[in-house]
Amino acid sequence: MNFEKVIFGISVFLFLLMPIACVSDVEKNQESLDNESHDVALVTQYVFQLDKRTPAINYNYQLLTKDESIFLAFYSPQAEAITVSNPINTELNWQIKLERDGPDAVGSISDNDGMIALNTDSVYFVNTKSDIILLLDSNGHVRKRFNVNASEAYKQYGIEIIQRNYLANIVFKGNLLIPGTFQQMNAIERGEELPCVAVLDYGLSHLTWIVNLPEMYYKAFYSQHNGMYEPSFCSNSSGTGIIVSFPVSNKLYEYDLKGQLLQVHDVEYVDWPEVTPYSYDVSAYGKDWDVAYGKYYLTTDAFGRILQLEGYYLREIIDRVTPDEYAQKKLSPKCYWYLLDGQFNVIKKLDLANDRYDFYQMFISDHNWGILRKDLLETNEDQLTFDVFAIN
Repeated sequence: MNFEKVIFGISVFLFLLMPIACVSDVEKNQESLDNESHDVALVTQYVFQLDKRTPAINYNYQLLTKDESIFLAFYSPQAEAITVSNPINTELNWQIKLERDGPDAVGSISDNDGMIALNTDSVYFVNTKSDIILLLDSNGHVRKRFNVNASEAYKQYGIEIIQRNYLANIVFKGNLLIPGTFQQMNAIERGEELPCVAVLDYGLSHLTWIVNLPEMYYKAFYSQHNGMYEPSFCSNSSGTGIIVSFPVSNKLYEYDLKGQLLQVHDVEYVDWPEVTPYSYDVSAYGKDWDVAYGKYYLTTDAFGRILQLEGYYLREIIDRVTPDEYAQKKLSPKCYWYLLDGQFNVIKKLDLANDRYDFYQMFISDHNWGILRKDLLETNEDQLTFDVFAIN
């Protein structure tokens, strides 16, 4: 009799557990279905015509909207100008000519400079030689300027602005986010340059450096690869901090805007890249590695750019050139992207750039990701073609 009661009790207990298990399985299955239902889809394509004043080599592309019209803003170092172009009505196109001298001078101009457009009426120009950031109106008049070298942050750390034009400058929550290089004296003595991020308010009055990034990168290592091992960053989903992605770490580091480390996210990938930190092994690539093109290519696979839009993240994977590809002069690394949800779970793998690394640039508009397919310029130097993507 006691044995029968025990069996009955166990049966009741297991019966009560069944709904909990079922709910758990349903939640997991629903989560899986939700992940599978999200994708990055092509929304539209824009073709921007270029005129003789605007060479094909441009940087810092941004899509802007005004009065329901689309504009593309970009910086042209050769033309020494910032162009704002409309794909439908070229009569709306205009250009900010960057002056070298006079009251509206922006200083010496180079390919390493950058641009951040808030709207079609004003832009920020980043001069890396002079370490100044200027706010320009649509006529090119300087409304405000900020001298990085005169800031307390510079006096404390000794930091230079390094404008990486293949990385997106970010605008959010009233701040500009700009990459820099940390060159404190003891770091220079050790032969190191540590990456950092500058946080500067719209009014160009206060600068904060996020400098306590992991000491993963040595100057002798990532300078050998022509900057391909620089970190990338984006805003977090709440807009209260930034996410930093390092090339040889699957982890994502989350900081607040005062430079405090909030959390380290360990991201798991299905198709893991062959990341080998501090790899110098180029023996399989031939004797001409250091002579002809080797400086520009990777000795290890790496994580590239990271972008955030409406709570989702795109993280780039750069697939290094193999020795056989190198021997055939196929010198461009391939790349693909992972789509992550707001909790940094992998949703799926994407190929938005058709495997090409150096023939496209990514950008973010208000509600979309965009991609410039630069290989189209090889056949038509008079236009820029953009594909615009969104989460569906």
